[in-house]
Amino acid sequence: MNDLIDKLYDEHFNLDEKISKLDDFIMSDRFLTVSERQQELLEAQYHAMKVYADILFDRIMDLKTNSED
Repeated sequence: MNDLIDKLYDEHFNLDEKISKLDDFIMSDRFLTVSERQQELLEAQYHAMKVYADILFDRIMDLKTNSED
C-alpha cells in the first residue's frame, strides 16, 4: 500500500509543478500572444489539471486513512 501512496505522491508533486508552470504562463504577457482559442484551451487544461490534482490528493488521503485501520 505504501508503494501506491508513494507513487500517487510523486504523481501529485509532478502535476503540481506542471500546474504552476501553466499558471505562470497564463498570467504572463506571452499568454496574450497565442490565439483566443488556444487561450481557452489552456485555461480548460489548467482547470482539468486542478481537478485531477484534487482527486489524487483525495485518493492519497483515503488510502492513508484506510491503511491506518
